[in-house]
Amino acid sequence: MKKISLYILMMVMMVLISCDETESVTFDPIGGQVAISFEEAFSTITIPEAGTTITLNILSTTKTGADRTIPVSIDPSSTGAAADYTVGALTIPANEHIGTLDVTFDNFDGMIDCDGKTLVLNIESGSDAVNGPEQFTFNYTRDFECPDLFLNIEFDDYPGETSWTVTQGGTTLLSGDDYSGDPIMENLCLCPGDYTFTIFDSFGDGICCAYGNGSYEVVFNGNVLFEGGSFGSEASNDFTIE
Repeated sequence: MKKISLYILMMVMMVLISCDETESVTFDPIGGQVAISFEEAFSTITIPEAGTTITLNILSTTKTGADRTIPVSIDPSSTGAAADYTVGALTIPANEHIGTLDVTFDNFDGMIDCDGKTLVLNIESGSDAVNGPEQFTFNYTRDFECPDLFLNIEFDDYPGETSWTVTQGGTTLLSGDDYSGDPIMENLCLCPGDYTFTIFDSFGDGICCAYGNGSYEVVFNGNVLFEGGSFGSEASNDFTIE
């Protein structure tokens, strides 16, 4: 019985040594299957005037004795212009499980302020990914100068009760809460469009005038769009940035 066990152990060791000479499997959950994937699935970035290069990590379940270059394709669902970016080579160095892919965005003048685009990349490794996504999505926009749009709030005696949001189509884009009492003047960095500003008071008595003379206003290019202070639980104002 001991001889049989020893024989089996020797055979297993020979197989492991043989595998190690060609490629070593470390974190493959499906018994040695080769798989290549992105470490993450998406990223949201803002492109500066000087351009930017993003390096993506690529994971491999195996490693080999030579450098590997894996094909990458641009998915038809991408909405960005081909001139916006340059996709480098996906390379995994010899004896490594992690490689990289550089993507450069440098077409600043060809982009439009606040016009969001996507670049969707596919790994064409010929095998299923078992350790991460085979597709990566960039959501990118051109960096732009925020408009001269400010929210000013003077709090009442209970600033912790006050919060606010700026929404567009039901999506909250900006918000603020947990205030200590000092007045705020916050630049609202918004693209052209239609928005709703809502201010809340958790106690339901507004910010003026029973417990202090609080007030709020939103100012665009030096002009007050709306203001207030006396309300119940909340007050909303629609406004447009052109």
